[in-house]
Amino acid sequence: MDKKVIIINGTGGSGKDTFVEFCAEFARVTNISSVDPAKAAAKVLVGWEGEKDDKARKLLVDLKKLSIDYNDAPAKYIKSKYEEFKESDSEYLFIHIREIDEIKKIKAMLNAKTLLVTNPRVALITSNTSDGNVYNYAYDYEIKNEGTLEDLEQATKLIEDNLIEKLIFVPVGDYYKKQNLAPAIDRHNMLKIACKGFENLMVDNIASSHENMLYATDTFELIANKYKDADIYFIMGSDNFKKMPSWKNYEEIIKKYKFIVIERPNYEETTSLENVITYKIEQPEDMSSTKIRNMLKQGKDTSLYLNKNVIEYIKKHNLYWLIQFNVGGLYEIIKENISFFNYNSCYFYSNLHYKPKFLKVKEWCKSKEFWRSSAI
Repeated sequence: MDKKVIIINGTGGSGKDTFVEFCAEFARVTNISSVDPAKAAAKVLVGWEGEKDDKARKLLVDLKKLSIDYNDAPAKYIKSKYEEFKESDSEYLFIHIREIDEIKKIKAMLNAKTLLVTNPRVALITSNTSDGNVYNYAYDYEIKNEGTLEDLEQATKLIEDNLIEKLIFVPVGDYYKKQNLAPAIDRHNMLKIACKGFENLMVDNIASSHENMLYATDTFELIANKYKDADIYFIMGSDNFKKMPSWKNYEEIIKKYKFIVIERPNYEETTSLENVITYKIEQPEDMSSTKIRNMLKQGKDTSLYLNKNVIEYIKKHNLYWLIQFNVGGLYEIIKENISFFNYNSCYFYSNLHYKPKFLKVKEWCKSKEFWRSSAI
């Protein structure tokens, strides 16, 4: 059995417990909190009966801090519960932790994932010192509880089987006229290389194998028919989601299919549509495929962003490169090595000093229908 440990956090009233209850509807769940030992001590020492007023919150915070300073009782408690979880039939262990330092420690100790549940309609509880630090951490996942209970229940599907059962990449065909796009066969091959070794990742050429134009509505229908027994979510960035009203058959698409929208910087998306889940992934910088292609063209190192075997494929097939020549004699070089150039991804660069000869080369290249120009 594939067991998963998830550290869950959020301000008071954000919906953490409700979220876990919904998860329990599709999986066997164990739900604990790092404050459980403090609660047990409060019951014995002062007869605490579960109150959640300011006085009770301060009592639990103080008891927890004392137990951490004395013998790190919360961490020992979590470790013992984790050992029980490993021997049980539970599939998910949810651990509620507020303090950021403790989250880091338990995440490292149990190789756990971290999840933040937010609810913009709930104000911070100022008397609860832990609330103030909730957002000072880069969580693995975030669930925005800003809709109805049904929306929150639907968001639990992201947790099932570590968010998704299978992720299918569907590259578009050569009919899609986007500047600097590599040929469909190369994009398909690079995806296969990147997905190698990951059993939950696969590539489908259902769209790229088509020669004629396919609109999004056509592609969605092909995928839905091919995987008719699956619960399908189409994943896209919030930048593309904002463009959807301009798509062919937009209203039909948005009613017929379900979507997971990944937030992109400067494209934060809020929607009340019940078949759309908004999802945030923390990343250290605003990275995009366009930026990576530009880095390749400029000869910059992309090893932080691309699989090394994909980089080798790009080099071998001369994709995306900005080829810089001293244009003296370039005309003859091209004529003798015409098979070297990839028509869709070869760029020629020159500075203004060589512009007269460069324009001659440009005119000849255009006549051969494989000119792609960068700015001079």
